[in-house]
Amino acid sequence: QITEEIEFLSGECARLLNLDIAGVDLLFDDGHYKVCEVNSSPGFEGMDKYCNTNIAEQIVTYVKYKIG
Repeated sequence: QITEEIEFLSGECARLLNLDIAGVDLLFDDGHYKVCEVNSSPGFEGMDKYCNTNIAEQIVTYVKYKIG
């Protein structure tokens, strides 16, 4: 489940790196999350099943929206 902390950390990482789409790898340590790495071209194998959605389709929809 995505917590407020996960959403904040991942959103800030993408914002600071000026990325519209990013894969943010987090580690859980001592009750909090820490950023492991940020990918500008994230892989999303397995995420479709975990999130019960089609990630590639959502990225295409977003890109179409951004270019008008």
